[in-house]
Amino acid sequence: MRYYKLGETPAYYITAWYNLLSGKWEFGKVHATETTVEGVTVELTINGRHANYEMKLSGFDLDYKTNKVYGVVLTTADGSEYGLRHMANIWHGTKLGLNADDPYFASIIGKTITQITFYAADGVYVLPVSVAL
Repeated sequence: MRYYKLGETPAYYITAWYNLLSGKWEFGKVHATETTVEGVTVELTINGRHANYEMKLSGFDLDYKTNKVYGVVLTTADGSEYGLRHMANIWHGTKLGLNADDPYFASIIGKTITQITFYAADGVYVLPVSVAL
């Protein structure tokens, strides 16, 4: 395990600790100042070129070449959260996709995505949306 002393608080962070009783690492909630981006629209393509469900976002101008995207989380109306992976689910920063045959995403099919959260180098962006899969 390594740690680094920081001179400033990062844009966001997560706390982690080792639970001696369970012998496992545990993680807390993300500590972040979130920026809500209203007016984002999602163009959903079914059976797209890269995935069964592809989402192209408009109204969210994130320059992924200068502002690295570290992760994206989809939140559904029932509160379930699904993390997306680079290359498999995230392309060009704001193009997202998932495959129905991936066991991780099996339970999201038929649900409505109500929020897309981007974890980028300069902060956390929350996009309220409504996308029925």
